[in-house]
Order: sequence, then structure tokens, then C-alpha cells
Amino acid sequence: MTARAALVSRALDQVVSRVGLVFHDIRLTAATAAIEAWLARHHISDPSRITPGSQLDELLTELVVHESYFDRDLDQLTLVDELVLARFARTGETLHVWSAGCARGEEPYTIAFMLARRQILGRSHVLGTDLSRPALARAQAGRYRGSSMRTGAGSPAMRFLEPCGTDLCVPEEIKRAVRFSPLNLLEDAYPADQHLILCRNVLIYFDLAAIAVIARKLAAALHPDGWLFVAPSDPRLDPHAALTAVITDRGVYYRPRAAAELAAPPVPASARRPPTRPPTRPPTRPPPLRWPEVVRAAARPVTTPLALPASTGPSARMLADRGAYADARVALAAELAASPLDAELYFLSAVLAAALDIPAALRDLERAMYLAPDAPLSFVFAGQLYQSRGETAPARRAYRTALRILEQLPSDALVPWSDEPAPILAAACRVALGVLRE
Repeated sequence: MTARAALVSRALDQVVSRVGLVFHDIRLTAATAAIEAWLARHHISDPSRITPGSQLDELLTELVVHESYFDRDLDQLTLVDELVLARFARTGETLHVWSAGCARGEEPYTIAFMLARRQILGRSHVLGTDLSRPALARAQAGRYRGSSMRTGAGSPAMRFLEPCGTDLCVPEEIKRAVRFSPLNLLEDAYPADQHLILCRNVLIYFDLAAIAVIARKLAAALHPDGWLFVAPSDPRLDPHAALTAVITDRGVYYRPRAAAELAAPPVPASARRPPTRPPTRPPTRPPPLRWPEVVRAAARPVTTPLALPASTGPSARMLADRGAYADARVALAAELAASPLDAELYFLSAVLAAALDIPAALRDLERAMYLAPDAPLSFVFAGQLYQSRGETAPARRAYRTALRILEQLPSDALVPWSDEPAPILAAACRVALGVLRE
């Protein structure tokens, strides 16, 4: 192992021990580039100098992706409203809400909007926490660009957000009702007696040991009659803590085991709709851009068609996000027939096809590039596919094109069709080009 590799390895070990984060594939490539830049900036050449402290906190801030958006997963948020907020609206009790890993604050503000709509914000305590102090500073400012909106002009958040120049701002009365604080999920103490905890799209980035620790801490932080909501992609928590999983077609949540054994309020009828395939555990999917895992999982054969027509059932993108890759391919065929000029559908088709037929995946990517020549993700994926086949020249061309597009995007812009900030993918492309030149 070279001296530089030893330094990077030591820094990664510190990241794992401090916060339990793990990096795979393109994230590992980007993390390596960020660590090398950090080591050079602080003139660190001795692995023994990499110790916990303010410098390492700075590195952790750079490695964590602080991405979210308002009204994320509206189906699950509607379930939160029906199960939890409606109950507290009836009882008059004080409600304690914690958004763990809140990034720039879109999630806790979304919950605050929902509480305001229920007219119970005044007797609710809303807390947002994150590892990154810069992200929390942006959350406290309450000023957002268009990338924080994904659900359109008619979304619930748009009823509250106010235009301020070219941005959107959280009203002052909402900002005053939400508190933000730094918190390391692995090391720090958790707030106690929380009636509602949202820890969504966070745990997918942790290793198994960290997940076990965090699961027990989350269970202890819950009120005895509380609710813990996670994302479909997040790992199971009930094997590690005294929690009972409740799986619906609108999301996954946990109840403290003792509370779940008592008579509980019935799940709304809309949440009891039979799913297209009765699950025995929450669906899992790889985090965005872990392409090797995605395409291997996508190779599973189609066994059961969707029970609903594509026009009324889940979209191919939604099914792929849930990890239902076989069903996604069925839905995708119908969507492509209806929208043959949709570049994102061809990109998704390439992801689903890559494990079975790389040439077919590259043909789909060519269509996506033609229809959306300024969308860099098609070029990034093409570069990876060419690189995996040892085709250096086309891989370089694809990465260079992607990098040119990415460098023209604002530093806080999210890449179309992904949850990745542009600088993360740009760094990955630079590292890949460096490898291809060696």
C-alpha cells in the first residue's frame, strides 16, 4: 500500500468509527477524492495525525451528502398526518417531533407546514438535527432554491413557502417554530420522549454495526406510544431493538414493541390497500448511483406482472426506487410506449438492462443523450459501462462530457435524475479520468 493510500485508508477508518458511514462504488471514488484534498489542505502526511477533532469534523461535513426536498414521499407523509398528527389534533396533547439527519431542513419544515395546517403547530416542538453545521445554518436561514421543490406548484409546501427574489423562503412564524441542532447519530445523546421520529434515507449510508447502535438509540428516544418512520430503502431496525415494524403500501414505520402489543388506533383504510405483492419485509434498494448493485439486482427475472395498469399503478421510477426491479421493467415498457421521447425513461431502462445486456444499456443511454444532451448522468453511467468493458477511449469521452456539463451547474445543484450534488459527481468523474490516464 502506498503512503497516500495508507493516509486515505486511515481517514476512512476514522469516518467509520466516528459516524459509521460507509461508501460504495461512485461514492467511494468521490469520498477518496475529497479525503485526498482534505489531507493536502491540512498538510497531513502522517496517519497518526488523523485523530478526532475539528479537522475531522470538517472532513465529515464534506463527505456527507446534505440533500433533501420539500414534501419528500407524499404518500408516507399523508400516512404520518392520518396516523399521528390527526390524533394529536383531536387530543390537544403537546407533540414532540424529531427529524434525524434533516440536511438543509426541508423535512422538519414540511412537518411544520403540516402541523400548521392542522392548527397544532403552537403546541408542537419540532427539532431537526444533522451532522453538518453548515447544512444546519442553511436550514435556519430558511431560504431555498428551486432544487428543493420536486413535487410541483400544487404541492403542500408551496401553500406556505413565500417567494423571495428568485428563491423560496419559509415564513418567519414557521422558522420560529422549528429548532435545529447538530447531532452525531452514532456518538451523541438523543432527545427523549419523541412522539414522532423521522429518520428517512439516512441509515442506508451506515455500516451494520452502526445501524444496530442507532436502532437501539432510536427505540430509546421514542415515547412509549410513539412512531418512528423510515424510508423503504432503509435497513430493518426491529432485529436490533425493541421495535415492531408496520409495513403498508404507503411506507414503513415502527412502534415501540410494548405499544404495538396494546390495542392501537386502526390504520386508515387507504393504508390497508392490498399491495401488488404482499411483502414479508420492507423493500430494499441500493442507494442512488450504486450502479453495480443496482444492475445485478435488476437482473432478477419477471415473475408477476403488476396488478394495476401502468397508468394507475406505481411508476417505473418509483418501483425501481423501492427495489422492485422486475416490476419496474414491466411498468417501464408501458411508460416508454406512452412517452417515447422521455429521456429519463431511457436512462432508467439502461440501468435495468445493464446486468443482462451492456450493449443494450448503452443503446438506451445513447437515446437518453440524444433526447437530453445536457443531462450528465447518462454520460457518467456510459463511462462506467465502457470502463467496465475495458474500452478506455469511449469511457474517457463519456466522463469528459459529463464533467463539462457538471462544471457548468451551480455548486449546490442536484444532478437531474438523481439525489447527487453536482460537485460529488464532478469529483468522481475527475478521479475516473485520472485512473484511465494511468
